[in-house]
Amino acid sequence: PSPDAMAAAVVRGAHLARAALLAALAAVPAALGAAIKHETFLWPGRPGLQLHYTHAQPAPRADGRSGARPSPLVCLPGFGVGTFQWGAQLEALGDTRPTYAIDWLGQGESWPLDETHEAGLRYDADLWTDQLETFLEHRLGGGPAILCGNSLGGYVAVQLALRRSELVAGLALLNPTPIWSFAAPARDAGAWRPFGWDATLPAPPAPFAIGSRWFDTLRNPRTISAMLSGVYADRRAVDALHARDHIDAAGGADTLPGEIARAAARRGGHAAFTSILFSPRTEVSFEEALEVVFARDEAPPVALIYGV
Repeated sequence: PSPDAMAAAVVRGAHLARAALLAALAAVPAALGAAIKHETFLWPGRPGLQLHYTHAQPAPRADGRSGARPSPLVCLPGFGVGTFQWGAQLEALGDTRPTYAIDWLGQGESWPLDETHEAGLRYDADLWTDQLETFLEHRLGGGPAILCGNSLGGYVAVQLALRRSELVAGLALLNPTPIWSFAAPARDAGAWRPFGWDATLPAPPAPFAIGSRWFDTLRNPRTISAMLSGVYADRRAVDALHARDHIDAAGGADTLPGEIARAAARRGGHAAFTSILFSPRTEVSFEEALEVVFARDEAPPVALIYGV
């Protein structure tokens, strides 16, 4: 964002403080807390696309009163992971507010039901922004939610805030990726594209071969573990066992690398990764979108946090 936009954001000290507190809460370690439930639903208006999410809800009050319900918190994973990335946060925060995590389509447990429904898909940030918009409208009733996004999740959260500000009560952006794809936006019909392909499935043979080779390398559990070791300062975040009811022995073990490898073993993974690899960028960049969100008169509270 420009210096003027950042200065304007700092003026909103109360907003930033509140959002920073939410982001800090989202980083608490796992503890005995709210029970995590798993749900799936078919994307309304998009036949054959099954979307998965998890959620934890506060227990009813002992005195039977309902009281004011706090804004729901929706946790958005980074690329290649899924709802399992947020298990500790749902357990810890689900006792205080409705807390959700979603799997992006083409990752985790959100996939087309079969190859027929895969045809015509393009896995890009615009698709995932549409997915988040649909989730907030159809699962949360359209009420504003606090979006806590890591990496890709932070990028998509800002795109949604730009598009539908009334759906966003706050943004906690944890190491959001500032760039998603270098290809020209989808609407740029005259732009050069590798292999003359706009990333809409099915993929032509040449890009599919490239994407599949790269995908097989990246999804190897040893590669995943090595990459995560460069991200997490505390190895326990990589090695700790996650006794989640939806994780089985695929991928070797119930470690974070094993969970990621299992998610990457789904049918359609090679095609999804190839589409992602060649996908166009969004019309508005992350920096431009964040600047617009910051500058609005009724801007939501925003915490932008990068680690070192």
